[in-house]
Amino acid sequence: MTSNTVNVGDGATVGNIQQAGNHAHQQSANILDIGSMQQALDAFDRAAAEVDLSEQARAAIRAEIETIRPQLSKPAPSAVIVRESLKSLRNIVEEVAAGALLTPQFGELMAAALPLIGAA
Repeated sequence: MTSNTVNVGDGATVGNIQQAGNHAHQQSANILDIGSMQQALDAFDRAAAEVDLSEQARAAIRAEIETIRPQLSKPAPSAVIVRESLKSLRNIVEEVAAGALLTPQFGELMAAALPLIGAA
């Protein structure tokens, strides 16, 4: 008989875990906290409005926010759509960061982005 134990602490995120053998099963759950996501998206949207961004970056951010918001209002939001839009937001913020002067307003944008991009 083989016994495998995985201990995870401090709220760490773990990917899929597989166990081979008779009667083995696997279960994975992804939970989308809509309230927290709405709050984080609102904070990010406010911060993005206050930062000096190119029109292209501002339009890209607006498009992703307009993709995420309707999903969060659905009874069963698509986690895939939300996740991909959040990845796009992360990429936009990273591109802006690469060419930005680190102003206090940009620091506020980064702080607002952290919960959305999985860094907080």
